[in-house]
Parts: sequence; structure tokens; C-alpha cells
Amino acid sequence: MPLIESSATSKIFNFASNTGAFIAFAIAGKMAFIIGIPMIVASIIGNYMGSHLTLKNGDKIIKPLIFTSISILFVSLGIKYIF
Repeated sequence: MPLIESSATSKIFNFASNTGAFIAFAIAGKMAFIIGIPMIVASIIGNYMGSHLTLKNGDKIIKPLIFTSISILFVSLGIKYIF
């Protein structure tokens, strides 16, 4: 599966999990609108910019971003585990 297609597929599953979390918190009455609304806006803007950047530049932008994201995650988890 090409990186563009796999990235688009992951967006669908991410949206589904976010929607499920929204419904669960709404039913439980635990919505934190002060935090949630800016996060929704930032997510929409980021997804819009990211999809246009991906369609414009293709795999040459996805590979370094995935590598950078995974590297940051690896280092942060390592720091949390050690300390």
C-alpha cells in the first residue's frame, strides 16, 4: 500500500476513534469544552494542511515526517521509561 493511501486510511480510523470518544464523553457528561473545542479546530486545520501538502508533494514529504514523528515518540518514551 502506498504511503499516501495508508496515510488516508489512517485518517479514517483516527476520525472514527475520535467520534467514539466524543460520544462516550458526551454520554458520561464529562465534556471539557474549553480544551476540546480548540483541539477540534487545530485537528481540522492540521488535517486540511497535511492533506494538501501530501497531495502536492507525495511520498517525499510523508517519509521524513513519519520518521521524525516515530523518532520523537521513541525518545520521549525512552525518557519516561528511564526517569
